[in-house]
Amino acid sequence: MVPKKLWSLGCALLLLAACGAPENRWRERIAAASAAPCVMTGTLTLEGALEPMGLTVTRQGDGLTIELTAPPELAGLRVDFAEETARLEHRGLVMNLPEGELPEQSVFTALKNLLSQLPEPEPTLTRRGTQLVQTGHAGLSPYAILWNEKEMKMEQINLPGAGAVITITDFIIV
Repeated sequence: MVPKKLWSLGCALLLLAACGAPENRWRERIAAASAAPCVMTGTLTLEGALEPMGLTVTRQGDGLTIELTAPPELAGLRVDFAEETARLEHRGLVMNLPEGELPEQSVFTALKNLLSQLPEPEPTLTRRGTQLVQTGHAGLSPYAILWNEKEMKMEQINLPGAGAVITITDFIIV
């Protein structure tokens, strides 16, 4: 027969271990999804913009490509980040810039900094309904990412320093 005090201690330890387990699983799943090569499509809403922009983001290894797909005036604008350079392309115009030449407040720079620094060692995670909210800083820029808890897919990226909200309609790990 187990003494009453030992039984109580065992139950308390089991309860504590069970309480921490979901957050650890969330962190592991977010870290895996954040580090994986992926393709995201969605809409980019900027403060002061007349309309949202269509957006496709592709991350493969150390490379990141951001391409606008709408509105028609901006469709095809593409920024490729690779090895300390940024290559901008739009309607036949090509510019190769050292990475530091893009403004730090640019939504492209903020998104690149965020996606290249994930997974962060200890992001702040909170649960909101069926979503997990990951918050932190990428460089000097604060961010918040909304994850679908069940599918572990990004649903929204908020970059308040760049005045941007990206609503993700498709998140595919390749």
